[in-house]
Amino acid sequence: MRTVTSRHRREVDSSVAAMDHRFSRLGTEADDLWPSELWFPMRLDASPDAGGSGGHGPVRYHCSAREPESVTFTFDSVFGSTRWVGWHRFHVQATTEGALVEHLIELKLPTWQYLQWKVLVEPLHDALIENLFEKAARLSPTPNWSGWVRLLRRLRPAIRGAQS
Repeated sequence: MRTVTSRHRREVDSSVAAMDHRFSRLGTEADDLWPSELWFPMRLDASPDAGGSGGHGPVRYHCSAREPESVTFTFDSVFGSTRWVGWHRFHVQATTEGALVEHLIELKLPTWQYLQWKVLVEPLHDALIENLFEKAARLSPTPNWSGWVRLLRRLRPAIRGAQS
């Protein structure tokens, strides 16, 4: 088994309470944080506060913890495989300028899935999270992606969101 840890952080001009409220709407019709205009939309059968299940594209998960200032989703399957064992979490904390938003993934994977992560999933994930952080900062998400991400999106058009 291989271990993956992926951490992204961005300081935004927002209060912790406002960001936490946006976390509570992830995957719902009122979601204004997930960059669905550029990527697979996140869809949950209920809000994170109610323990919603769902995912985005071929990534399935359920809300396993909802605490003030954080929401954690445990992976159920990725590309139909249940061998992706772990979780991803959004967390926010106060700073002197606003709020620090963090996204953290912890995964344990067999070697084959680790290779999938490194070649396919990680570049797409990193680009998606950067677009999400742009929305968290109330900026329009821009497709400032690497050539590899652009190629993967061209090869798999279903990755694209509503406006891309």
